[in-house]
Amino acid sequence: YVPQFLIKRDAVPGIKNTITLTIDRAGTYSGQCAEFCGLLHSEMRFSIRAVEPAAFDAWLRQQGGGS
Repeated sequence: YVPQFLIKRDAVPGIKNTITLTIDRAGTYSGQCAEFCGLLHSEMRFSIRAVEPAAFDAWLRQQGGGS
């Protein structure tokens, strides 16, 4: 769950789900697991780095993808 995005989607094994959203500002956004899922629940943190489209395209080319 990333509070700044105001949207949450649960991951369910065997079920594919998607989220479409637009991030208006480049930056790093913190997230964490939003459901009690086990002993290490409090350690399930992550970050999302949102960049400008040109920076993403350059990164994608470096990875060998994109055109």
